[in-house]
Amino acid sequence: MKKIVSLIIFVSLILGCAQRVDKSKIAESHYKLGLAYLSSENDFRALGEFEEALKYNPKDDRIYYAISAFYLKKNMIGKAEQYIIKALSISPNNSEYLNTYASILAAKGDLENAILNWKKILNDPTYPNIPLVYYNIGLAYYNMNDYEEAKKYFKSSIRANRFFVNSYLMLYEIYNKEMNMAEAEKILKKAVDNNPASRVLMLKLGEHYYNEKKYNDAASVFEDIIIKFPKSEEAKKAATYLKSLGIYK
Repeated sequence: MKKIVSLIIFVSLILGCAQRVDKSKIAESHYKLGLAYLSSENDFRALGEFEEALKYNPKDDRIYYAISAFYLKKNMIGKAEQYIIKALSISPNNSEYLNTYASILAAKGDLENAILNWKKILNDPTYPNIPLVYYNIGLAYYNMNDYEEAKKYFKSSIRANRFFVNSYLMLYEIYNKEMNMAEAEKILKKAVDNNPASRVLMLKLGEHYYNEKKYNDAASVFEDIIIKFPKSEEAKKAATYLKSLGIYK
């Protein structure tokens, strides 16, 4: 709140000297105030600041992106798409904009075009979250029932970040659908080896063993969960499985 008040005072001072101040500086002040509002409980005020910023600098792609973010926060997908397209018209190779646009397209069900836009980001060596992009592409292919392509991108996600839990889980899901239980088990064991602190993965492996009637292996995993994470929800579920096996009271 203090940050917002300071920015309001700053904007007021600038507007009071508008004749002597560059328009881009006024736009920047409104833009920064809009960002401050966007991450506050008064986020409804952000849009007005962004619109004021556009009056002074209508060629600033960041402002269009910020307005898109505002509408996404309000779950107004059509409006968000309208403004992210404007941002991309000014800065067509901005990976963050491409990611937002692809996510909007995916939310609308236009998975093919979402994939095309995500793939553009893969050519950007500076983008900080390439594993997530691979995952998003894999998930889009999965939702298109193209499991071979989906597996390829989930595996790429793991190669880029071996701690990316969701990609392991999606690979497991696909192998289950394909009734390839050997590969399903293999990917879960690899997931747990690479993420030994993941209660979710450990429970999933235990459940896999349980469903495959490998009860000794299942019991070992469930007991490990209870020892390592005694107060967790996963431990409660593990205890329930052990009770069904007559091991835990």
